[in-house]
Amino acid sequence: FTNGSFELPVIEVNTVIPNGPATVTAWTVGGAGPVSFVTGPSFGVPPLSGSQMIELNAGNSVPGDTLAQTFTTTPGQAYTVSFNVARTPANAAGTMSIQGTVISSTGQTLGTLNGVAPSSGWSAPQSFTFVANSATSTLTFLDTSLATVAVDVLLDNVTVVSGIQPPLGPIAHWRFDEGSDVAFKDSS
Repeated sequence: FTNGSFELPVIEVNTVIPNGPATVTAWTVGGAGPVSFVTGPSFGVPPLSGSQMIELNAGNSVPGDTLAQTFTTTPGQAYTVSFNVARTPANAAGTMSIQGTVISSTGQTLGTLNGVAPSSGWSAPQSFTFVANSATSTLTFLDTSLATVAVDVLLDNVTVVSGIQPPLGPIAHWRFDEGSDVAFKDSS
């Protein structure tokens, strides 16, 4: 998996991507409306990772634009997909969202998540896991936003890593011992 922060190629500010392959290294753009490949902030919202990001639903276009990448996987191996979404401009009305879906080379859906942008700033990492069943898998992002006028959805910081990643935050570990006199013990 490559170019998850959309840093390649280096582009001029606010370049609009035509549909098709190879405009954004390793990604294919699809759908009816323009997808913007953005350097620097978009209406005050800067890229989360690096200096470039993707803006879908640009120019008051209808939702449904896609961005996809096919990558090598090992059958039976678990993977975690993570990404962040935002809206631009901040506090604009309407639900802004991007659905990430992984499909195997045989066409089977292996995992999906609809990431919703917060009212301002970037979302916490949106993540889901899948288990590969073929030598390649395709990650597709679909603009599923409900709003289209004067608001766009941003995508950045996409990662695909092998293994199931632990949840963020504190983790408690308890050991249960059978018997009526002891219910739980701290195993540390």
